[in-house]
Amino acid sequence: MDYRAVFVFLSAVACFLGGGMLFCVPWGCEALGGDWRWEARGVEGLLMGAATSFVVAFAFYWFGRGANSTRLFRKDAIAIVAFSWILAIFLGATPYLYGGAELRPGVPATLADAIFESASGLTTTGATVFGELENPASLPRTLLFWRFATHFLGGLGVMCFFVALIGQGANGKAIMKLERGASGNMPVAKMRELAFALFKIYVFLNVACAAAFLCCGASFLDAIAHAFSTVATGGFSSRNASVAYFATDPNVDSAAFELTALFFMIVASTNYGLLYWVALRKPGKLFRDAEWRTYLAVLILATVATFGFGCAKGDFKKSAEARVEEKTTAPQNATLQGEAKVAERDVVWATETFPRISGSLGGENESSAKSGENAQNNSNSENKTLGRVGELAANSETSETDASASWLDSLRISAFTVVSLASGTGFAATRYELWNATTLLILAFVMFCGGCAASTAGGAKIYRVVLLGKAILLGVERTHSPNVVRATRYNGENLERDMLNSVVVHLITLSVLILTLTAATLCWESDAPWADAPSPQIEKLVDMSGAALSMFSNVGPAFGKMGALENYGFLSAPTKLLYSGAMLIGRLEIWIVLAILTPGFWRRS
Repeated sequence: MDYRAVFVFLSAVACFLGGGMLFCVPWGCEALGGDWRWEARGVEGLLMGAATSFVVAFAFYWFGRGANSTRLFRKDAIAIVAFSWILAIFLGATPYLYGGAELRPGVPATLADAIFESASGLTTTGATVFGELENPASLPRTLLFWRFATHFLGGLGVMCFFVALIGQGANGKAIMKLERGASGNMPVAKMRELAFALFKIYVFLNVACAAAFLCCGASFLDAIAHAFSTVATGGFSSRNASVAYFATDPNVDSAAFELTALFFMIVASTNYGLLYWVALRKPGKLFRDAEWRTYLAVLILATVATFGFGCAKGDFKKSAEARVEEKTTAPQNATLQGEAKVAERDVVWATETFPRISGSLGGENESSAKSGENAQNNSNSENKTLGRVGELAANSETSETDASASWLDSLRISAFTVVSLASGTGFAATRYELWNATTLLILAFVMFCGGCAASTAGGAKIYRVVLLGKAILLGVERTHSPNVVRATRYNGENLERDMLNSVVVHLITLSVLILTLTAATLCWESDAPWADAPSPQIEKLVDMSGAALSMFSNVGPAFGKMGALENYGFLSAPTKLLYSGAMLIGRLEIWIVLAILTPGFWRRS
């Protein structure tokens, strides 16, 4: 392996990250809504992070000078892709550390927290450790925007951007073959042209999505932030309550916002090679693709099942009184900030059932989150919030029509949740972990399956699930007819036995990794967060297994303590670091990261 060539590529990646940090600096200006009392710290963090990236870039370039990078072997390409992502994650964590980001007021982010957040952003997982996104005293807008920028950079992969914008001739082919953004079905001869075509499609989708969100009434920052998250299928939000926040914002048409996000999540989780054909006005290839048709079928069936079981079990008619009652006992002995946070979430849960209540609730909570200066104001806002929630609960029995979402709203929420988890985006329009057990199993299944290959979606990928089904049917047939020779076809092509075997091995390995991560985190993670649960050990097992599935599938939210409106900030440092590694393994689809961990990779051929 040519180490000097690897160093040259790593220097370019470090420069790329540094430039991305500088791009986020203007968001601290007061003209864009920033408050310099807080933004000075965020700008300082970004500038110092950029300086660190440029110093690292110079060091790698110095060590790699004189390298012959006209040809890359497979080991070189594997090392470049793996270490580029690892380097990007560590450099992406520096702004949070230099900028003094806080998980919540008074609790600064540690190195493990910063690495977790950076890995989550760049791998487009969308899990977060920050609990006060709307409080600039804890997380300045510049650092908030850096979170979304990591989604944008990681959407197609740092190396894909590198090949598209810089180009390395024949070397680009070796790199792009190891990036899941490349598709062999695109009619381009050079890898640089391929990467640039993907880049143009990606940028166009981001611009179109942001414009659509603006038309729904979202602010400029919210539109850009959620566009970056949607097209990258990441899931970072500028609001504590994620997409559910917009149901309380009178300026935003929340139904239109959710439907817009739903459409772009489906598009973003489609094979980018097929999107290229659509751009060439040849949509027939899209509709004839077996994986895409199967993906749509899975989404439709899961949505129908979620809606049906939800109606049968009363998931969409659960009263606000029940939702408040199960949570209002928790903050009695909490700190003031913890009480305000729980109160805000109670409002969100209530508005799931009251989708068109006055926007004053959202304003009260926004004021509570942003003040951070006057404890008395927080307390007053909290009392108003709890009083309003209690009023809603008291009126729930006499306002059945208003208290229960219409069947159309329920169907929309079902579709949004299914698509959000299947695509790996992880936006939350409702607290879905309160739904029935059958629906939760369906949601876990779509999280595992994921989206289409050669897209920004996570999961095992639909084509692997389809080929697994074909392998199972073939095994059943050979049990009773061992002499039958039958070709296995997919998308009109005959598949070799090795292809089926590799798919089965991939899915088995993924399942083993999920179980291993679950077992490891169960061993050392404290039982304290689940101490008040009726069955603490069972709930801990379910939550940690769901989180492991979410990390390897690059989804973000999971269930229970790591559910739709929760965060990962309460976990221990070893668990956060393990989850960071799991996100990277899932992003690079297992084998690249595992390859560099084997001794044989480092032996001379």
